[in-house]
Amino acid sequence: MFRFPTGGGHGYLRHNGIFQQIDYPGATFTSARGINSSLEIVGGYVDVNDVDHAFLFVNGHFTSFDYPGATSTDAFDINDNGELVGVYIDTTGVQHGFLLNNGVFSTVDF
Repeated sequence: MFRFPTGGGHGYLRHNGIFQQIDYPGATFTSARGINSSLEIVGGYVDVNDVDHAFLFVNGHFTSFDYPGATSTDAFDINDNGELVGVYIDTTGVQHGFLLNNGVFSTVDF
């Protein structure tokens, strides 16, 4: 991730010595955080309303997702089974961890 001193940021993938910019369309900020061996990338972005969302980037295509009922969602990593982990903030402002597996969210709190 590269952050400009004036704000904003861009995600990047470096594969076989080539850099590819990873920016969610229309976002003011994108952070690519995790990648698996199939080059599936997860991360987060901020939309024009200053709301955080998570994304999955596969074969040049983005899929945005949010934990149901959350005010903010961010994805941190993805494994080779396609299981994603990240964090979300609930409506009371409390942060929780999550696992997304086969389209099903589970809260992970310690």
